[in-house]
Amino acid sequence: MKMKVPKTLLKLAQSCLLLVLPLISNGQTTQKITLNDAIAKGLQQSRELKMDHTKVDMAVAKYNSAKDALYPDVKLAASYTYLSDLDQKTLSFGPVSFLLYTNNNYMGHASVTEPVFVGFREKYAEESARLLVEASKLDVEKDKDDVVINIINSYFNLYKAQTTRTQIQDNITQIKQRLSEVQDALKSGAAIQNDVLRVQLQLSNTQLAEIQATDNINIVNFNMGVLLGLPANTQIEIDSASMFAAKNLKTSDEYQRDALNQRQELRAGVVRTQAAETGIKIAKGAYFPTVGVGADYFYARPNQRYFPVLDEFKPTWDAGINLTWDLTTLFTNKHQIAEAQAGLDQSLVANAMQGDNIRMEVNSSYTTYVESLKRIEVAKTAVEQATENYRTLTSRYNNHVSLLSDLLDANTLLLQSKINETLATADAELAYKKLLKASGNLK
Repeated sequence: MKMKVPKTLLKLAQSCLLLVLPLISNGQTTQKITLNDAIAKGLQQSRELKMDHTKVDMAVAKYNSAKDALYPDVKLAASYTYLSDLDQKTLSFGPVSFLLYTNNNYMGHASVTEPVFVGFREKYAEESARLLVEASKLDVEKDKDDVVINIINSYFNLYKAQTTRTQIQDNITQIKQRLSEVQDALKSGAAIQNDVLRVQLQLSNTQLAEIQATDNINIVNFNMGVLLGLPANTQIEIDSASMFAAKNLKTSDEYQRDALNQRQELRAGVVRTQAAETGIKIAKGAYFPTVGVGADYFYARPNQRYFPVLDEFKPTWDAGINLTWDLTTLFTNKHQIAEAQAGLDQSLVANAMQGDNIRMEVNSSYTTYVESLKRIEVAKTAVEQATENYRTLTSRYNNHVSLLSDLLDANTLLLQSKINETLATADAELAYKKLLKASGNLK
């Protein structure tokens, strides 16, 4: 005998299945990523760097175009022309007659021209383009450091968010244990209902903090996933062992020197200044005359250089040298030179400003890191004090010489001190990474 299943149960099962299927298909995947792996993935994924590489490609193309100007100009041409009839097509001298023209005219023309001297402008144009290629490559290295520090910052933010939630969850476990103990004490008459409410209130507040920490993790995790090019449902697991490394702290002056010698934007600025100097040389080149050589080869029917006109193909050629000197530029070119000089002056001032900004950045980063080390020591001391305070109040409460509210306050202070220590430790490591970036030592 077969058992019939009620339709209501079938509909309920189908509804549950429809609810469960999206959860199965959209289930999160966890991926453990070290800091170095995150940097490697981020550099590969970075759209900013991809844009920089297109700029380098453009600069290389301009450089190759400038080199192309050094090649001779070679041209080929061919033409056909039909001439209408005239009243007289031949010229006669007694019994001898000459053809004056033909209706069909064909011509092939090949020419070669080469500028021999153009005031060194082609040479300096090529040099300027080469320098701009070098500057573009240095810009890529500079932006690479910016991308790396952004990835490191996101990695540490995710670490802080995950660690904070873990500490809150551990505290929730302790509060639940405390609530169970107080509820047992209420049953035995050793506690009052208000004590239970106090612990429940603390549990609710801590659970709210856990929800907020989870929301923060989801936001930071999603943003970091975008940076690394990971699927949207990937939950990143931080490898804390890869975050903290031994340090060899230099003096502030040493970091200043490193920055002035190694920051890529300063090197790019120097190269662009050299390109601006080349621009002045290009402008001054207009003062010189230009000299060129060329040759032409004609294969025509009829060839106009032959007389009498012959209705057949005949070759001829010519070669020569030409000199051109635009005397007007002796008076007008000074404005182009002034414009190029202003560009050079602007580049020099920009380099000086950039150097000042970098020195201030290094000083600020160094000061922040040194102060972060002090904050770690203070945070560790606070944890020790909060731990001892919580231990003492626990003992006093168990011996009925302290209020439950004092014990709950001590628990909150202990949780906050642990979170502060975690944040201080992570912030100090991040401050050191930023100091390395500021000084050009971020590898």
